[in-house]
Amino acid sequence: MQGLILAGGNSSRMGREKPFLPLGNSTFYLHAKQLLEPFCQSVYISCSPENQHLFQHEKTIVDEPKFAKNGPIGAILSAFNHHSGPWFVLGCDYPFLDKNEIEYLISNRKLQSVASLFYHAENEMPEPLIGIYECASFEKLLHFFQTGNSSLRVFLTQNDANFIASNSPEKLTSIDTPELYQRMKGTIK
Repeated sequence: MQGLILAGGNSSRMGREKPFLPLGNSTFYLHAKQLLEPFCQSVYISCSPENQHLFQHEKTIVDEPKFAKNGPIGAILSAFNHHSGPWFVLGCDYPFLDKNEIEYLISNRKLQSVASLFYHAENEMPEPLIGIYECASFEKLLHFFQTGNSSLRVFLTQNDANFIASNSPEKLTSIDTPELYQRMKGTIK
């Protein structure tokens, strides 16, 4: 399995680059990378061509022009063109996520599904940026994109992904605004 840290967004709601936000003695993207390293053959940082220089000491996958500016779906398709997968995809802005949750997701993985990922039990919404996208998902995901679609949540629900309820749903919190970041700094060690 390969790891893909999604760090190529505009961070428009945050107002500054999320991957480099301090998290204890680390940063958001390094925390995500360290979580995946024990489980993945290699971990890559997904980024835009404009931001690739910020990750000069990392393995990167730059969004391909035909997929660029389409959000996470473009990053995942670019990753599949780089390596056939499977890909453990993780957004860089999940600072509460820990090794236990990663292990739990992997232990409940279904290889025959297009993807295995967490969902939020309270609203039954899938969390597409914490999940394993199997090799078989590439052709379906590419066709979905080529027909004008870019929502990973729609793709996953239409293609019978394996949805897993987290034991600790609070660990699935994405930090994407300055207010959430300030609150997080008061609660995380």
